[in-house]
Amino acid sequence: MKRRVSVTLDADLVDELTAQGGGLSGRVNDAVRREPARLRRPSGSAA
Repeated sequence: MKRRVSVTLDADLVDELTAQGGGLSGRVNDAVRREPARLRRPSGSAA
């Protein structure tokens, strides 16, 4: 199931990410996909 997600980024973060190159949308999508795994990780484990 796909869900629509709204994300707000600070202008300085957007400037930094776009200056590094690559697609901003893809980077945000990757971060959103990683978030549930990060939240499920037991506390005290190394990142």
